[in-house]
Amino acid sequence: MMKRIVIIGAGLAGLSAAYHLGSRKDRDYMILEKEDSPGGLCRTVNSKGFLFDYTGHLLHLKNNYVEKLVKKLLKGKLKKIYRNSWIYSKGVYTRYPFQENTFGLPPEVVRECVLGFIKAAKNKAQAGSNRSFHGWILEHFGEGVARHFMVPYNEKMWTCHPEKMTSRWLGSYIPKPTVREVADGALFDKKSGLGYNAFFIIQKKAGYRHCPTLLLRLAGI
Repeated sequence: MMKRIVIIGAGLAGLSAAYHLGSRKDRDYMILEKEDSPGGLCRTVNSKGFLFDYTGHLLHLKNNYVEKLVKKLLKGKLKKIYRNSWIYSKGVYTRYPFQENTFGLPPEVVRECVLGFIKAAKNKAQAGSNRSFHGWILEHFGEGVARHFMVPYNEKMWTCHPEKMTSRWLGSYIPKPTVREVADGALFDKKSGLGYNAFFIIQKKAGYRHCPTLLLRLAGI
């Protein structure tokens, strides 16, 4: 049967497109998916009784419309989790994010990080300049934070030095504390609510098989 609209892939983007087309009573579409079930990367695989997620299925909802829609579609199935992440370096554990929480590190490391951050804050990073990720780190956090965490961590994560990466992708992904927050985080062990991932929403029931299925049903597929 010929369709006016063809949606390639039944990942969350494709399912969302189908859902919104269905809500407009415009059902002249079809979804093409190569896998035997919907969800894309938002998928849980059952192997010998064990559940494996393709990736960490966490929801960070910034848009009011999307937040209301998700809570409507998965009413009663979600729970809110507050971040409790730690970093192990210099033989001690410190709270995430590193740039705001140097309490407990060797005094010389704390001093280098705090003074470097203050110096960077005084210089004021130039918004929108075409610099590397490494340059962005130095401009925002200073040499101490760059040397003791940001550069080695990101080099390990991305498998290349931040100097070879652009800074255009960053957006709000790396939290930028104030001087006051950095000073407090050097003197006290405090929980941090800094960053887009200070909390996240996840399904109460293990596995994300129900989320795509529910979207399909509501989309009228």
